[in-house]
Amino acid sequence: MSRCLTQAEFQEILRCRQSPAYFINTYGFLRDPIRGKVPFRLYRFQEITCAQFLKNSFNIILKSRQMGLSWLVAGYALWMCLFFEEKKVLMISIKDATAKALLKKVRYLYSHLPPFLQAELVDDNMSKMSFVTGSEIESVPTSEEAGRSESLSLLIIDEAAFVRWIEDIWQASFPTLSTGGSAIILSTPNGMDNFYYELWTRSLEGKSLFNPVRVHWWYHPERTQGWLAIQKANMSTSQLAQEVYGDFVTTGNLVFDVAALRALQEECSMIVPIETRFTDEQDQDFPCGQYIFEKPKAKTDYILSVDPAKGGAGDYHAAHILERHTGKQVAEYRTRIPLDVFNHKILELGAEYNNALAAIENNNMGIATTLFFQHHDYPRIYEYVNPLKPGRTDPGFPTNSLTRPLLIDELDKSLREGVGGVQGIRTVNELLNFCWSRSGKAEAQSGKHDDLVIALGIGRYVRQHSVREVDFPVLLS
Repeated sequence: MSRCLTQAEFQEILRCRQSPAYFINTYGFLRDPIRGKVPFRLYRFQEITCAQFLKNSFNIILKSRQMGLSWLVAGYALWMCLFFEEKKVLMISIKDATAKALLKKVRYLYSHLPPFLQAELVDDNMSKMSFVTGSEIESVPTSEEAGRSESLSLLIIDEAAFVRWIEDIWQASFPTLSTGGSAIILSTPNGMDNFYYELWTRSLEGKSLFNPVRVHWWYHPERTQGWLAIQKANMSTSQLAQEVYGDFVTTGNLVFDVAALRALQEECSMIVPIETRFTDEQDQDFPCGQYIFEKPKAKTDYILSVDPAKGGAGDYHAAHILERHTGKQVAEYRTRIPLDVFNHKILELGAEYNNALAAIENNNMGIATTLFFQHHDYPRIYEYVNPLKPGRTDPGFPTNSLTRPLLIDELDKSLREGVGGVQGIRTVNELLNFCWSRSGKAEAQSGKHDDLVIALGIGRYVRQHSVREVDFPVLLS
């Protein structure tokens, strides 16, 4: 520091060094998605959990979702590096976006500390914070090499039940911890056929170095029976068991990769549309309207993928604008307005994005939408070529027993490889409800919807497998 500490500041540093709970309660601020910046005041269960970190070198936590444990471990890691020298903290998450989000929590806590507590940063980037104390915090996505380090003071593995190579990571990390380091492994459950479940079970039986810490949903003072009723109304039985009750039940019926979707959900929950249009105020079940994430760019080609409602009372119309070169989702539309009104709005949306290539599901009500685009002389309508009938083209995209597996496979591949380009949390939530039925069909769970999923799948398929490229002189003007 450029100035001498006062006696009061020195005493505060000593108090903080003695107790991470005091440090967090007194000087911590976190970012609430609804309320913004708020003081970080530990709930009773968080204080007890924090005490376990000090009492036991190795802790494994089985938790319900959204209990503030990520903020707690972020605060604990920051405390260790600010008040002790030469500490190395490694945080491992399921995906790169999740790893960065966890370090952002540490950085947010640090940035709102009073200056006398802010040990100077000598290195600060997307994956690491290094302090003048010689301590550092590194946050990385899972990999076969993660955890291989000369020396670790603290290892944190977030959502461990979904982390690939976790057994290899632990085997590589343990020798570096055995000389005095500690570990915190936390997760919601993900079935019983994984290393996390085995480690949790052994810890309960006293056959492991780990101290088991169970965090139930009702520990949170804001989780009431009314809150539980809302969760029950919006989750399947398996989702409720996993996300809320913390039961080790299988989630193998999900079509898409769970770890990829969890990372995507974390990332998209922080993305706010730059513009929201045409909200359906009368629809209280689901936020509806056009979400614009990026404005159209000149000389850029886009795809408008559309899944009109089938006509049932519970169906939604769905559409996406995808940047053709990158596959990024730049706009998302979900609505229950009448079909003729929807047709006008998506035609305008497509025109706004440089006359985006319109790929419209041409089953049922989609035929009317396709005809509407043709009647209004829309310049670019996707034409599907049936591989079983070479030379024949039909306007629109037919979703049937031949094409549906193909578009789902393309979507699954893009999500697993992290190139899905999804930005809308509404789309992610539908992807998390997309399951294999007992008959083997990939579809939304009972009472849920898959309109945005199908529309996205059409867009991804058309982007990857368009039979012919088209000229778009409008982009060159």
